[in-house]
Amino acid sequence: MLTVTPALRQLIASGASAQALEAHLQQTGTGTLFENGCRAVEQGMTSFERYCAFWECPMSVKQLWRWQGVNDKGQLEQDVVWADNRLALIITLQHQRIMPLRIKRMGVNAALWKEEQSAEIIHQLATLIHAGLTLSEGLELLAKQHPHRQWQALLRTLAHELEQGVPFSSALVSWPQVFPPLYQTMIRTGETDRQTGRMLL
Repeated sequence: MLTVTPALRQLIASGASAQALEAHLQQTGTGTLFENGCRAVEQGMTSFERYCAFWECPMSVKQLWRWQGVNDKGQLEQDVVWADNRLALIITLQHQRIMPLRIKRMGVNAALWKEEQSAEIIHQLATLIHAGLTLSEGLELLAKQHPHRQWQALLRTLAHELEQGVPFSSALVSWPQVFPPLYQTMIRTGETDRQTGRMLL
């Protein structure tokens, strides 16, 4: 298990890279970042939360992150996702058996949240539903086709919440800057009447 030392804490507080942390661990004879992280995962969430503490940042709502990591098969993976904070992202990756190697917060382009863009997404989603796709399938397809990563990440986030049983209207509540309350009300009405696709048109 990774042990907190003043030197290591100072490195992390200064925003040191994964490579710098790795070098420090090797120099002090405490193993490697990957090995310590894997031990923490094997020992359960309590130990892993201690490991995550090194990456923790102040709480914030819906930040965009780019991550790179290694899965349980030793394969390198990467993605751009939304998460409340760095620690929340790491815990999500741990649930997916992915050990993070690099995590970087990305800037958000507020201009991409224009009402006409969200309206176009809603219209396209309605078309896909009427073509026979489920809401989550439609969101995943739109995510693959969208040119902007912050939109891709948002659409995948919404699809994941739907797969977890969250109503679409409830999933949109966290994104008032993207989907105005009017959309939420219309979709909630459609969910009540079981006519979500029609309400999206």
